Amino acid sequence: MTHLTLNEQEALLTLFKSIDTLYNAHTLSKKLCITHVGTQKLLKRLEEEGYLISKKIGKAIFYKPSQEERTNLLLEFLLLEEARTNRRWVEEFKDIAPKALFLVLFGSILVNEEKANDIDLLIILKGNKSKEVRKAVIEKQSLLPKNLHAIYLTRDDLQKNLKEGNVAMLDAIKNGIVLSGHQEYVEMLKDVASL
Repeated sequence: MTHLTLNEQEALLTLFKSIDTLYNAHTLSKKLCITHVGTQKLLKRLEEEGYLISKKIGKAIFYKPSQEERTNLLLEFLLLEEARTNRRWVEEFKDIAPKALFLVLFGSILVNEEKANDIDLLIILKGNKSKEVRKAVIEKQSLLPKNLHAIYLTRDDLQKNLKEGNVAMLDAIKNGIVLSGHQEYVEMLKDVASL
């Protein structure tokens, strides 16, 4: 695997998670807080390495992650690294994780834990595990210092919400932390982005 700089990693994750936004070097540079020229260079490098594809619209060139298997593996790795920076939450929900397809922590708890009113958790259900998941969430709620606001969806429901532009779900995907099920998450988001 090619060694990526922190800015390249952040750029790739931003492009992957932002399924409702088109980014070119100029708009991405503002998001990453680096120069336009620096952003152009890192996007070109990621494209040359096969991690990104580009499309010219007018005079601007827009980028998105490629559909290659090595890109998917890299995205899974980057999501795992992102989860490691939030190890407390991975540990907190480790009993629920095996019962769900994937878990995404999102909302104010990631911005300011002390001021957050609740803990927002997107739970994508796996097969017929709905009752087990709901029971585990109720048990977990009694141990948490804040109210757990769990949103239960199937993979198809989440994809439908994302395609329809549901603002809350788009925000959860864009700004949330995937706590478990990274491979399934990448596959699902790639399916939505390709539509």
